[in-house]
Amino acid sequence: MNRRAPILLLVLFLAAASVFGQVNLKLGVAAPKNSPWGMSLDRLAADWRRISGGKVTLTVYAGTLGDDNSIIQKMRFGLDAGVFPSTGLSLIYEDILALSIPTLVRDDAELRAVLKELDAPFRAELGRKGYTILTYSTAGWVWLFSRRPVTNPSDIQNLKVAVPVDDRKMSRMLQ
Repeated sequence: MNRRAPILLLVLFLAAASVFGQVNLKLGVAAPKNSPWGMSLDRLAADWRRISGGKVTLTVYAGTLGDDNSIIQKMRFGLDAGVFPSTGLSLIYEDILALSIPTLVRDDAELRAVLKELDAPFRAELGRKGYTILTYSTAGWVWLFSRRPVTNPSDIQNLKVAVPVDDRKMSRMLQ
């Protein structure tokens, strides 16, 4: 997770707490509580509570609210925020899947450059749909394995690629 983003978010929430007295946020993530994501978000919640002197509380619902689609639905009815992989965000804005095209982005520096260019359009489209990106984070790289070299997206076209049976978007993207 980008180390500056949680601190900037905390500053915003502290400003709100100084005006409103207390800020209580509810955040959902499909990843289980004992996963790296769940544990990181629990540490973030503890840090915010400690740094704010208890004025900012973050309740993390890790692995208890269902899948990404369920969390998005709950955000319409009281859940304040969610943490999503690109496949989850694609339920709101399908073009986000461009970040998941195998071999398109090769390293962290390239990802930062791509996000710099795509951040404004992503934020604009998600904003039109009623959502705000608070921060981007990464969870590592997906590794493709093949008996033949795959160095660019066109190399995938002649391969049989296994994807989850219910992931139609990823299947279409790889075609």
